[in-house]
Amino acid sequence: MSAAINVVCYKWKTLANGESPLMVRVAKGGKRTMQSLGISINPKYWDFTRNKPKPNCPNKEYIQKIILDKQRELQQRMLELNVEQKEYTTSTLLNNENTKFELKTVSEFYHELIKQYTREDKCGNRLIYKSSFNSLKVFTKGKLDIPFSDIDTSWLTKYEKWLRSKDNKETTISLMFRTLR
Repeated sequence: MSAAINVVCYKWKTLANGESPLMVRVAKGGKRTMQSLGISINPKYWDFTRNKPKPNCPNKEYIQKIILDKQRELQQRMLELNVEQKEYTTSTLLNNENTKFELKTVSEFYHELIKQYTREDKCGNRLIYKSSFNSLKVFTKGKLDIPFSDIDTSWLTKYEKWLRSKDNKETTISLMFRTLR
């Protein structure tokens, strides 16, 4: 899924010089993240319907160049991630160009957490995550090499019904779901 990239004049914030900052807004999957471009403009020189400087804006060319450079940079990064079929969020797209968001399976994530809690000598957390992992492993018949994105409402409903069929009480079910979350 691609992200939408826009530049907006953030008129709800007025700087000391009376101008409003220009922000790049990235939207993907219902989530929006904004980041300042480092420049500001008087709102009277901004066309809010077209999201660009008005023709009478001082430094119009300079502002447009900054906007186009940032949009081109983000679109290039998004294209690279899409070609490599790597997942990314609005925050990772905006903030850290070197860190790529890697998709982990449920099994890998649980194993990392259990090892971390073992190293940190957090016995209680380790046991809770190990118990949750074992429960999920039995429920999926050992097939936990799935991404978290495969876990949807119907999957969770089946898991809850399975837990109830094993005579688990509300507290245990709550603990399993909280740990999975």
